[in-house]
Amino acid sequence: MVDGLEKDMGDDGRVVRVDARDKDSPLARKLDFKFTPTFVFLDAEGNELWRTVGKGPGKSRVLDYVRQTH
Repeated sequence: MVDGLEKDMGDDGRVVRVDARDKDSPLARKLDFKFTPTFVFLDAEGNELWRTVGKGPGKSRVLDYVRQTH
């Protein structure tokens, strides 16, 4: 899903992959991952808009959400 999402986002957003197991990663620490996969959606200022743990919401739902808020 992430590969397809990355391709389809275009200029509407950016996909950043974070290794939640990397305890030296400042981003992994800031986002406080507990389980994988975890999807975290942030606004342009870095504020968390929503988070989902597990399978994820599906590519079409993510794209709809991003385009509505963009």
